[in-house]
Amino acid sequence: MISLTAQNLLVRYERQVALSIEALSVSGTILAVLGHNGAGKSTLLKTLLGLLAPQRGSLIAQASNGEELIAAKHMAFCPENGAVFEDIKVSDYLRIWLRLKAKDDSLKNERVAQLLELFEVEPLLPKFGRELSKGQRRRVQSVVGFLIEPKLFLFDEPFDGLDVQRTAELASILEIYKENTAFIISSHRMDVIERVADAGIVLAHGKVIAQGGMGEISAQLAGRSFLLHHTLVKEKILLKELSKHLALYITQIGDQIVLTGPGANELALKEFLALRGISELEGREIVPTLTDAMGYHLQGMRVKSIG
Repeated sequence: MISLTAQNLLVRYERQVALSIEALSVSGTILAVLGHNGAGKSTLLKTLLGLLAPQRGSLIAQASNGEELIAAKHMAFCPENGAVFEDIKVSDYLRIWLRLKAKDDSLKNERVAQLLELFEVEPLLPKFGRELSKGQRRRVQSVVGFLIEPKLFLFDEPFDGLDVQRTAELASILEIYKENTAFIISSHRMDVIERVADAGIVLAHGKVIAQGGMGEISAQLAGRSFLLHHTLVKEKILLKELSKHLALYITQIGDQIVLTGPGANELALKEFLALRGISELEGREIVPTLTDAMGYHLQGMRVKSIG
């Protein structure tokens, strides 16, 4: 488990503010960094890695024993596009890292062989970096990260472009390694993050707008959800009006409708439907999922940008 803390943090790209975090304190074994495109997710990871220098303040990761984790000593990083040198073979790229970190460049020892098999990298060994797809580069970079046995592994969009099987495989790998390695994962895949992460933060325009456990984040973003069983499933215009009137995010699965947002309460819904001649309301309040809570948050951001 690690703790991620920030105080009075400011990071700029030239004159553009990329991160402005007054206070942050969140702990977990798999931490998620969430937000819209341009929210500051990658910037936060790069700042923690020391690749970007803050103009003021601090961003610190600590182990459960209080030890501050240093990027060069304790961390591994897998960027979104997978950083593999274009003009050398994958086998040579891995050997370089082994020489640097393990003083042994053999790809045959048991631990290396297990990682190559786990990430299905062995068939890629003869290929040059430029021949790899984005997903293949990420697999190679993941092997490199685990080879150095980090205390903290940072992943930027690891599930992007993965099919269901690959996503499940990577989620299983995180479960296998989390006993000895903590993870910080930046991702848009709320469905996966809700399953694997135990805590996280949500960024918007470089500021923290929610932090804590997954349930806490959902509640902070959206408040509540209401599961509605009703013939309204076919009333597309009425649903659109309901969404606008009560500022709700609406999802539909079969004959069930989920309304998400602070206005998703029985009294407000009954009043809205009564004005339209509908006297019965079949449904119940439920805890919002992370997917629906983020949908509500992003919908609100789009409305503000249009307005």
